[in-house]
Amino acid sequence: MTSAAVIGAGVSLYAKKTQGDFEAKVASNNAQLATQQANDALRLGADEAATIKAQGRQASASAVAAMGATGIESTTGSAANVIASSAVNAALDAEQAKANAARRAWGFQNEAQDSLAKKKMIKRATILGGIGQGVGSAASIGASSYGLYKQETEV
Repeated sequence: MTSAAVIGAGVSLYAKKTQGDFEAKVASNNAQLATQQANDALRLGADEAATIKAQGRQASASAVAAMGATGIESTTGSAANVIASSAVNAALDAEQAKANAARRAWGFQNEAQDSLAKKKMIKRATILGGIGQGVGSAASIGASSYGLYKQETEV
């Protein structure tokens, strides 16, 4: 009985460690994925901002061309104000796109940190659970051995 209990305790400890290692690896993979998503969000935000700026320049150029075609001077007065206003709005929209991307990236970075924290906790729980289980098994085996010993000495 004692050797079976030792083997059973060993198998149980191994299973607990294997499960903990697996869960820690999943948490690590989740952290890597979240970090990649954060980087991707920032890149996409920069791309969106560049597109908005390009569209703003194109709109300003179209406005200048349209004004020129109708004989309106585009470098002075209200026409110049309209073009400048369009450029400012495009710049603000581009900055808003970057800010939105930064918020998305921040969320993914928090997910990454959370996953890394889970990984640490899983590792600790696996170690402590294994120690607890090992001590409990040793106590149980010791109690069984003592009981067998006591029975043999009483006979």
